[in-house]
Amino acid sequence: MTEIPTVQAFDDFERVALPVIKPYRSQFGAVWFHEAGRKPPRREWLIKDLILARSFGIVYGPPGSGKSFLVSDLMLTCAAAALTVQQDVSWFGYKVNPFGVVYIVAEGADDFMIRLHAWRITRAIDPNAVLPFVFLPTSIDLRSENADTPRLIEEIKSIDIEMWNKCGVRVGAVVIDTFSRAIAGGNENDSAVMTSLVKHCGQIQEAVNVAIIGVHHGGKEAGRGPRGHEALLGAADFSWEVIPRSDESPTNKWIIRKFKAGPFGRSHDFVLNPITVDKDDDGDDITSCVVAPRDPNERTKVGGENEEDGVNISSSEIDFLSVLAIAIEQNGVPKPQGHPSGRNVSLIVSNDKVRELFWDRYSVTEVGTEEHKRERLKKRWQRATKGLLRKNIIAHSDGYLWFTGRKAKGIRPRGIVEEYDRAPRSRPQPDDALLSELENETLGGL
Repeated sequence: MTEIPTVQAFDDFERVALPVIKPYRSQFGAVWFHEAGRKPPRREWLIKDLILARSFGIVYGPPGSGKSFLVSDLMLTCAAAALTVQQDVSWFGYKVNPFGVVYIVAEGADDFMIRLHAWRITRAIDPNAVLPFVFLPTSIDLRSENADTPRLIEEIKSIDIEMWNKCGVRVGAVVIDTFSRAIAGGNENDSAVMTSLVKHCGQIQEAVNVAIIGVHHGGKEAGRGPRGHEALLGAADFSWEVIPRSDESPTNKWIIRKFKAGPFGRSHDFVLNPITVDKDDDGDDITSCVVAPRDPNERTKVGGENEEDGVNISSSEIDFLSVLAIAIEQNGVPKPQGHPSGRNVSLIVSNDKVRELFWDRYSVTEVGTEEHKRERLKKRWQRATKGLLRKNIIAHSDGYLWFTGRKAKGIRPRGIVEEYDRAPRSRPQPDDALLSELENETLGGL
């Protein structure tokens, strides 16, 4: 039995007796300095050097930047890692640990479903494979008190149990796409609204032991942070800005703008590659996009040809050649007698067919009115065709296009006779009149 020392005054008695009668128990998980010193320093990563477990982050950018595609690609990669636990999986060079994902699709649920099909096709994943990835096609209210937060917590807890039983991993991240659809019509510039959103996200983090990642819109100017009150960015453990492709930069880019657990400022280039996932009832293509990392050094090289690799080409030129290759496979015709192409060329294709396919594949990557989309695609076509004509990778005459047979990195020429592929070919440099003719003829109807 613990002995209580003899004391002279009541205050002294209370001081020595209370710890015995009612021992101290922290209600807030207090850790003494010496207790911390006994534990080795550790960080629990979801994605090494990128996202910590139980962290809060924002991925923001303007419409058309690819921010939702980027985040869904990351989350699907992490979920799919559960299928190959014996293999190292990386995303843009960052090591991925397998974990479950709950993705709240507050807008565009039908398009999101098509996006999942595109991702599965490009990754060659069995349609029946059970990935620890669940999306909730609904808007939610994380602004109002006692609205959807308690119900969402219970939903995620139930999904967590199912994921553990089916996939052997727990839910590690919850994505809210977008934050603007999770504040029930509240004003993003109101501190009370954004503080309430942050508070309810914190409640989900604590209750379910997950990271929260919000997809959000960017401010009016690039580099100035996400849209709305600064309380949101202030609460974030990390933030990424996603920047769309432009006339100056042919690739999209994501930049780490804030990172409490490491260096920030790192940037990565990527493109959105269109992919056909199915046909609709009218026989037209149903398309979506997939994220493809792009090395900026490879992108900027335009000179030098290696016989094994081919000529370095830009991303806009790759986009065009991908369409030309498909057009030749689907609609190529034998060249007529006396055609100006080399003897290695067997098939040519109408400019109209290439133009139609170019619009079908890449209009989904642009935003805005149809007039704006056509103007943007016109510029992309012009950049690509000018470069490819000057490099003698493609040729043009009398309303037809074809591959010359000269190799380009990442693209296999179509309509080329292999036995003649190494035969000498005339490579006349196109003059400005020919370039102008190609642009005016093929782009006027875009």
